[in-house]
Amino acid sequence: MSTISVEPSTARKHPFPQHRPDIKIVESSGTIDEIDFVELRWWFSIPRLGDHTWWASYTEATSELDSVTEMVATGPAVMHREDCIEIQINEWSRDGGWKIGAGFFYSRIEEEDESTWLAVVWQDSGKKVFSSFLDKGFEAEWGGEP
Repeated sequence: MSTISVEPSTARKHPFPQHRPDIKIVESSGTIDEIDFVELRWWFSIPRLGDHTWWASYTEATSELDSVTEMVATGPAVMHREDCIEIQINEWSRDGGWKIGAGFFYSRIEEEDESTWLAVVWQDSGKKVFSSFLDKGFEAEWGGEP
């Protein structure tokens, strides 16, 4: 794991190299019959207790690590009387360091194969902003067709 150098009280570790490794895509001779895609739309996390997801972005021109996102399913929650899972988002950027609890998502798995967004909470100008499935336009922004 690489260590991100920030203030000692917020130093964190992540599994990504400082420079993007070479990526090679090879055609498969096998047949894909079914795709399991339980992850939340637009984000790489599953609203299931114990899920812990990381991903990184690299600057195209230099291949240097630009940002890291960590998503942790922290526990059960209730949103507008609907059972769900709280997912905490921790983000790191080269310029801004770590932001622990940069946002929270509330979601659940419907049936066995599809995740549904119930709410999101994020910071905007020092205030927490809350948006849920009861708000007009929430479905189009968080749950609609891509």
